[in-house]
Amino acid sequence: MLRPKAKGRSMATERLARYAPLTGVGFALLVAVGAVVVGEYSYIPPADELKSFFEDDTTRIYVGSYLGLLGMLALLWFAGSVRDYLASARPDAGGARADDAGGITDGAATVFYDLYGTLGGGGAPMALAAFVGATGIATLRTKAFPAWLGWASLVLAVGLASPVSYIFVAG
Repeated sequence: MLRPKAKGRSMATERLARYAPLTGVGFALLVAVGAVVVGEYSYIPPADELKSFFEDDTTRIYVGSYLGLLGMLALLWFAGSVRDYLASARPDAGGARADDAGGITDGAATVFYDLYGTLGGGGAPMALAAFVGATGIATLRTKAFPAWLGWASLVLAVGLASPVSYIFVAG
């Protein structure tokens, strides 16, 4: 099903948008072919089997992994295409921006504020805690960075995961 031409789009852009669904197919094919090329299907292979697999088949692993990465690029393009299509299909949400003449409703303002508080106040610190904590543990195990940085990372991760994470985020 083709959609009407969006305002401000060139004919070339519209032609390209017509083929956008193929990026979803491209994603599936590239990831599948990449997995076949890599070819390691054991559920939990023994360490010695994995060692020889990585030592003996590096070119195959690189090629398969690269195909998988190209598949991820196709997935991003597909996701953007789906977003674009959904945005063109929705009715005009006049007055939905705070700087429009009509402004936004009290309810919408409350939802946006709560969403900001939930994502910024809780979600982001937890994700950052996972990253900083994992980096701290890896640093202490591998000595890739100074030990003091590993310990500082772990303290920061605990703080970010705590109920008072706002102290660590706001600085």
